[in-house]
Amino acid sequence: MQPRNSSVENSLRHLLNEWDPIGVADDVQDEYDCMLAPCSSGSVPVSTGRRSASSYGTS
Repeated sequence: MQPRNSSVENSLRHLLNEWDPIGVADDVQDEYDCMLAPCSSGSVPVSTGRRSASSYGTS
């Protein structure tokens, strides 16, 4: 297991709390901490919201 960089961990925690898919981050600051390690290790795919032209197919 790699040691965690607290700066990266805090940045990820902030992003996850901003995302807040279940609407509890205002009450529970560590709700998404279980996602810190997978996100920082690269094992969770991250989308930029952009799609390549080839992903649209043809009509």
